Amino acid sequence: MGWSPSIGAVVMTGGSDANQFTVAKPGLWAFSMASRTWVQVTTSGGTPSPRKDGRLTADPVHGTTILTAGEDGPVPPSFTDRTWILR
Repeated sequence: MGWSPSIGAVVMTGGSDANQFTVAKPGLWAFSMASRTWVQVTTSGGTPSPRKDGRLTADPVHGTTILTAGEDGPVPPSFTDRTWILR
């Protein structure tokens, strides 16, 4: 979860289910202050691959949000070094 300067909202991606085994709610989600709900964000370049324990951070200098690392999918975990940027 982190701030996205490019869309002006808190965004979230990834996570795991209650058993910590599978990635829940793949894709990118933004919190809408107007409706006070999470809404799924679609982008022309696609969305991040399902993962948990990644790091999402804002880059205010470039106006982007960066997602790095994390664990892809099911057991046994497969760790990734992929980087995804929301512009």
